Amino acid sequence: MNQDDVVDRLRRVDLNLLVALQALFEARSVTRAGERLGVTQSAMSHTLKRLRSLFDDPLLVRGEGGLGLTPRAEALAQRLPPVLRAVEGAFEEPEGFNPATSRRVFRLAAPDLFDALVYPRLLSDLAAEAPGVRIEATSLRADLASALQSGELDLAIRPTLVDRGWAVSFGPELHPDLIQRKLFADRFLSFVRMEHPVSSRERLSARVFSSLDHVLVSAGDRGPGVVDAALQARGLERNVRFRVPTFSTAVALAVSTDATLTGPGALAQFDRRLRPLRVDLALPDHALLMVWHRRVDRDPAHQWIRRRLDASAAPLAASLTGSRPPRPRRSGRSGRTKMGP
Repeated sequence: MNQDDVVDRLRRVDLNLLVALQALFEARSVTRAGERLGVTQSAMSHTLKRLRSLFDDPLLVRGEGGLGLTPRAEALAQRLPPVLRAVEGAFEEPEGFNPATSRRVFRLAAPDLFDALVYPRLLSDLAAEAPGVRIEATSLRADLASALQSGELDLAIRPTLVDRGWAVSFGPELHPDLIQRKLFADRFLSFVRMEHPVSSRERLSARVFSSLDHVLVSAGDRGPGVVDAALQARGLERNVRFRVPTFSTAVALAVSTDATLTGPGALAQFDRRLRPLRVDLALPDHALLMVWHRRVDRDPAHQWIRRRLDASAAPLAASLTGSRPPRPRRSGRSGRTKMGP
């Protein structure tokens, strides 16, 4: 019998008939089987008639002491209980996730700054709680939504602008089947090396700031960033000397040259050789979101790794709260720009 025939036969089977058949096997009486299932003797007799038609066999025949089983029924009586238990199991909640014994591999995508600041703590936590669990980290990608939908990625950490009034694109729009939760908020700050000619200044005007050399972090977009949008509103333009894909490269340039780096305030914890600048230029707040597909929302293992990431990111989130310099006066805003500070 081919697969199509099997599917067609199963489609015509009423699962309630198999439950009734098991009751008949156990009770060896139409009346008692009906009582067990809460139906009348007449209804149970009708069910037995349908079962005989389904299996093309009398199944139960009258004899001394009640109903006896035919050879076909005896074979079914051996096979039916595990089948019913398997069907019942399909409706049970899945077994819980045990991190202590799991060998699960979680595939995560995040900005490289998040990798450097949060993953060491995550690895330390996993070493004690889940020694067999492995993490495969990768960078954010253009097909993020499809990778989460297909299961190629389990989870992504994605930046977004908090102030929706800024017409700035921070990556592609995500599919409505993706769930997002904020990990923490941060602000854009500008940094230079300690020995930079302007590092000792109390505050920089937007004009002086724009005249400096700049490094722009841009993973793939070729357009301007949020700094360019804010400067453009002032009629200013900065000199982007370097455009690089990662913050680690940008920091290496900022601490070894006179290039100015604008990025998340968390950069101050990434490299202590960076000195934050106070610039008379308003930039939007941003946040990091944890993103996953709706199909794994209730998966115990997935819920666990989300809790672990929350806990591992909590110290960084706490360090960013209450340590922000005063915000400069907000200026006008420009049109849509590309991702990157």
